Amino acid sequence: MGYYVHDIPGRLRVKSPLLKGDSGEGTAVRELLEGMAGVQSAGVNPLTGSLVVCYDPSALGGKEILDVLERRRVFHGALARTNDEVVRAGVHKAGKKIGKAAFSLGLSLAMESAGLGFLAMFI
Repeated sequence: MGYYVHDIPGRLRVKSPLLKGDSGEGTAVRELLEGMAGVQSAGVNPLTGSLVVCYDPSALGGKEILDVLERRRVFHGALARTNDEVVRAGVHKAGKKIGKAAFSLGLSLAMESAGLGFLAMFI
């Protein structure tokens, strides 16, 4: 698992391998964020390493929260994938699989009809 970030005004989701399985660090990060002005709630799932922060976008920005997480060394923005990157990678992978399946089907149908024509030559 790598780093992941998805930020829409008022809600920030971050995944970090440094929060996975370590409920002590997760609890400390949650308490730190909940103490910030503008943060309404913060929740950490140590099973997935996911952190969700709900905040007032008129008082605070997602960038400011990410800066706090980077200073705490539980998040590395330079290594993080965004939601758009994850979706693009999934679409690319699905496209490759569909392309292979279509090619295989076309080849199978071509071989089937070629085989019948070849068999008809001998009849």
